[in-house]
Amino acid sequence: MKSVLRDRAVVALLAIFAVYFLLSCTRRDLRALTPCTVSGVVENIQVNTVDKIDLLVVIDDSGSMDVEQSSLGAGLPRLIRALTSGDLDQDSVQDFPPASDIHVAVVTTDMGTGGVFSASGSGCETQPDLGEDAIFQTTPGSNAPGTCASSFPSVLNFDGSVDDPDTFASEVECLVRRGTEGCGLEHQLEVALKAMTPSTSSLRFRGASQSSVTGHGDTLNDGFLREDALLVTLVVSDEEDCSVQTSEMNLFHPEQDNTEYPGPINLRCIDYPDALHPVERYVDGYLELKQNPDLFVFAAIVGVPTDLVADTSNINFDAILADSRMEAKPDALNPEIPATSCDVSGVGKAYPPRRIVQVAQSLEEEKGSNGIIQSICQSNYNGALDAIVEKIGSVLGGACLPRALSRNESGLVNCDVIETLPSGTSCSSLSGRALVSTKKVNGENRELCRVSQQPVLGGAAPTDAGWFYDDFTTDTDSRCGTEGQRIAYVDGASPITGTSVRLECLQPVQSDAVGIGTPCTPGGGSSSNPCSNVDLTCDSISNTCQQTCTSDADCDSGFRCSTNNYCVNPTCGQT
Repeated sequence: MKSVLRDRAVVALLAIFAVYFLLSCTRRDLRALTPCTVSGVVENIQVNTVDKIDLLVVIDDSGSMDVEQSSLGAGLPRLIRALTSGDLDQDSVQDFPPASDIHVAVVTTDMGTGGVFSASGSGCETQPDLGEDAIFQTTPGSNAPGTCASSFPSVLNFDGSVDDPDTFASEVECLVRRGTEGCGLEHQLEVALKAMTPSTSSLRFRGASQSSVTGHGDTLNDGFLREDALLVTLVVSDEEDCSVQTSEMNLFHPEQDNTEYPGPINLRCIDYPDALHPVERYVDGYLELKQNPDLFVFAAIVGVPTDLVADTSNINFDAILADSRMEAKPDALNPEIPATSCDVSGVGKAYPPRRIVQVAQSLEEEKGSNGIIQSICQSNYNGALDAIVEKIGSVLGGACLPRALSRNESGLVNCDVIETLPSGTSCSSLSGRALVSTKKVNGENRELCRVSQQPVLGGAAPTDAGWFYDDFTTDTDSRCGTEGQRIAYVDGASPITGTSVRLECLQPVQSDAVGIGTPCTPGGGSSSNPCSNVDLTCDSISNTCQQTCTSDADCDSGFRCSTNNYCVNPTCGQT
């Protein structure tokens, strides 16, 4: 929690955020296929082009954020140019297909204090009940450039066929530079959820005078979310989340009046964690917004020490949370405020964002979605840019399979492609589909179709409607490499807009190499126990080679450290 009564410091931030779009295929491991001896796969994949972004910027508008907002605004032209041109490094060479359609909306972290705290100078006195209430901003902030228009649409929309990227970037900057008059008791996670959640959801939020209300997603903030777009939530803040439960608003009562939650007000959110919404509310709530969890990215540039995210290709969430600088505790010199997590000379200081890190970790490691954390305490954000590009680029497009699959004599692989159709569409209306079942998605009935697999014989692409295993076409060579393979749709049979695609396989993977899951005999010689030759352990319970670990960082990509200290692939039925 921010020291709401202290002098308002500033922290420099250059937050450049880019999305890496790929057509039909990405250079990523399909997590369920890495590398089981017999691969049991249930994996969401994106098989057609995604060229739309819905980007929600959650900006901290409290007292120490003036320089961060200005720096973020200054980085927006480069951000938008990269997204809309596909030229990441600005060398006039296209690095990825450009985005043709971008939605941007901006909300602040100010959700008030339920009216129980409104001390002068805290930033909570202007709108003490609900603050900005997670409603999209439409007017320039107090430190926005003087050239800004007086008002903007609640959702800024870039149309690549007619709009100028620099003009669009300047409009976003006008909304991002909110000023520093917002309440210093921030609700980063709750703001994002309330802003986007539709009224059809079962989730409820705090309304005026602690009433219960629905989210703004299809009412006050309607028109932002699109089913066929990548949803990115970007949180920029130097503070911990303090999303308090509606029944616990007394947490914010001034200390002289508070017997329920005694102690300095600036420490209450870390001293009384049970008064806050559990982080699971946000993990599950965000994922309810997307039918395909792979099309959601939670990104946060927050108060994490820079050295803990230096390896941008391998963010170790456990190590971040275990670091002593990330401990939520009073400051040693001023016990009325929290201790800082990073304090960089010439840049600024920030505070441990443990709850925000936990949300990113759960999405990334447990839910089949995507989370990434970067540090606000650095002057050069090239590493942050690269990390975000790598993250987004790894989850969009059709999946390039990391292992070859075996065709049978009929030219088929032992896999199914299952589509969940958008509302109002039936399997019978589409070529090459057969109805499997129906299911509820956001309260609506959706049909599940099995797509016909077409055989590959004689090295020729099939022509009948459906999909095929492609390890031979020039298109796959160009997208996945000459040794690559992917799931491809026959021309004219691609999924319609709004479809979620799931790959289900059960078959051997072509590999003679010794690895995790290779059979072995404990104590045997090299022929019966090949594990020692590749620095693996022969597990006496499963009689298979296993890689020992103490954390996920010890394991190869696609594997996680299990409770019995072996690296496992969760999608192969291992925990």
